[in-house]
Amino acid sequence: MTLRLVFVLTVLAHLAFVGSRVTVSLYAIELGATPLTVGVLMSLYAALPMLLAVHAGRRVDRGGPAGPLLAGSLAVAAGVLLPAAWPGLGALFFAATLIGTGFLFYHVALNNVVGARCACGARREL
Repeated sequence: MTLRLVFVLTVLAHLAFVGSRVTVSLYAIELGATPLTVGVLMSLYAALPMLLAVHAGRRVDRGGPAGPLLAGSLAVAAGVLLPAAWPGLGALFFAATLIGTGFLFYHVALNNVVGARCACGARREL
């Protein structure tokens, strides 16, 4: 995987992650969610990733970054598409959790790739 491809995928994953937080909250408000419900939705982006962060790091260290990069990308994509396929507040709860967890695995694996590339002396400009 070239560094340019990793860069493009990272920009797309981050755009999906950040954009979905705004979209999910606005869609929840449109569906009549209370401020408490919107707050819980936003916390789901970080709740499960907080609990899985150490596991994600160990998984990447042991198995390499390719699997978590792919799984994280697919999870973010599935989470973004889920509310369109299954409209409703329940889908938003599942989508927020899926997007946050998928982005965690993608981000941890990406840090491993960049760190390994820089540690072996390949100092290049992006």
